[in-house]
Formats: sequence, C-alpha cells, structure tokens
Amino acid sequence: MFRRIIGLMIGAMCICDVVAAEEPVIVPKGHKEAGEIYPTFDDLHEKIMKSPFELDLYSELVERHKETVKFDSEMYSKLVSKEDRDEAKELADLGSKALKAKMYDQAKEHYEDSIKKNPYDAGSHNSLTHALMALKEYRKSENAMDVCLLLGPNKPAHFYNRGAAAWSVAWTDTSKDEEKVEMKFRRALFFFQRYLAVSSKEENTSNANKMITYITKKYKISK
Repeated sequence: MFRRIIGLMIGAMCICDVVAAEEPVIVPKGHKEAGEIYPTFDDLHEKIMKSPFELDLYSELVERHKETVKFDSEMYSKLVSKEDRDEAKELADLGSKALKAKMYDQAKEHYEDSIKKNPYDAGSHNSLTHALMALKEYRKSENAMDVCLLLGPNKPAHFYNRGAAAWSVAWTDTSKDEEKVEMKFRRALFFFQRYLAVSSKEENTSNANKMITYITKKYKISK
C-alpha cells in the first residue's frame, strides 16, 4: 500500500490631434532596502494580513509583480513588525515541538497562529501542511503548499510535499468522476517529477518513484 503522507495596468493611451498623452502608471508605495526602493502593493499586503490563508491573494500579488520587479517574499516579510516576526518564529517552533510529539491539532493551531503574525514565511505554510496531512485535511494541505510555492524560495521537499498533498486528495476521492480523479493524480505526478528533477538526496525518492509508477501505469502515461 502506498503511503498517504501524502491552483498596473498601464493607462490607455489617449491620442490627441497633435500629441499622444499617456495616463500615469500607478506606483505602489515602496519599501527601502539598501538605499533602493522595492515596490510593494500595500493594498494586497493589508488583505493578506487579514486573510493569510487566501491563496488567490498571494497569486494576485505574484502576478502583479510581473509588471514591476520579481516578487520577493522576504521584502514583504519586512513590512511585518519585528515583534510580530519574532512571535511568529516562536509560534512556529511550538508547532514543530507539537508535531514531533504527534499533537497534530496543537501543531496546526500554532502554525496557523504563526502565519497570522507573518504570512510571508514559506516554511510555516510548509510545516502547516505536515499537520494538516496528519489530520487528513488534504485539500487544506494542497492550499497551504500552493501558498508555500508562491512565496518561495522553493526547495525539493516543497515539491514532494505538494505532490503528497495532491496524491492524498486523489487517493481519498470517493466520487465516481474518473476524469477528475485522473486530473488529481496527474497533478501529483507533476510535482513528484519536479521533486526528482531537483532533488540530490535519497530521502523520499523511493516513495516518489513508487507513486509515479502507480500513476503512469494506471493511466498509461509515459514517464
């Protein structure tokens, strides 16, 4: 049996008779770093602070940054007060202790409280996934890993954990919609393959290969 540890607008140009006038680009407030201004979208930052588990907000933030500079979660983390960042770390540490003690509900609570203090720490979202998986809250674990991957920087383990979450959702699907179930397994396949492509360690490699073999055989997919 396979283990179950397992989504600035540039203003329109107004052409006049003589010259073309362009509406000004809306420039978000900046965050100073090393004497330079890193543009931050404060409207989304405020929304994320209020709803730190809302995947769409992170997706929109990363998408908006494609029109300015590359998204950097560390810069946004610096918009959070040092006091809150320190408290977030303490809460995450408590979550890790609870997780190690197999107190999964408590671990989940600590990780969620940590994320509420500093939602830009990818590690906390990744750790939350472990607690959610243990509690069999697989869909929530997918959401947590999607946020983690958006925040970056991505580590091999993050791809494996995302694949494990997708696998668990597919494996426990009790619907009779085979097409949708296949799509879920294919999502797991994608992340397991990403994991193997970037991982230089043997840890989890065996599991990833077993799951890839199962999916590719079941749906006749070439590796």
